[in-house]
Amino acid sequence: MGETEKEREWRTEHLMHRIRAALDTTSLLDETLTTHDSASYNRKLSLDLCAEQARHEGHIAALRWLIDFVGINAAEDLQPKRPPTWRSTSEDLSRFGQHQLIPIPSDDATFLAKMWKACSQATGHPTSGTNHESLEEPNRRRAMEIVLRHLQATMYSEANVNWRNYMKVISLVQVSGGRANITTLRSG
Repeated sequence: MGETEKEREWRTEHLMHRIRAALDTTSLLDETLTTHDSASYNRKLSLDLCAEQARHEGHIAALRWLIDFVGINAAEDLQPKRPPTWRSTSEDLSRFGQHQLIPIPSDDATFLAKMWKACSQATGHPTSGTNHESLEEPNRRRAMEIVLRHLQATMYSEANVNWRNYMKVISLVQVSGGRANITTLRSG
């Protein structure tokens, strides 16, 4: 029985995108490229593609995490709702002092709910034909502007700092588990 167009698309695009992303920075990636049975490939391009696809998946996962943190999730009809609290270890902005979540209803909440759903469908689990909101840079930027504006007005302004200062790295020391001790312009 022949392969369908959908099977070919999933085998060559969707699966390989996630395989490359997941293999990035692992010893298995180096081993895979070292034992590749064809001498006619560009190792640097292969490594760069893995890194780019890992970054892409990371952008989407981080955006979804941030949208959850400011208190937005999506109902089945894409209307904004509060994220469920799965266990006592679940966190959101409201659990830190008296910080308010993004108000529902609001235009910001409606847009973020659509972006949360898009992130979930694009990276959370395998789906097809979902017709979700675009995850291209203009929409990701708009979502980040909403989240960052809200975080600045709450958690960061209360601490009398600007989130941008934490982006200005002075030093970075790698520690175990892929983490790092980071010193920024304002580590307060």
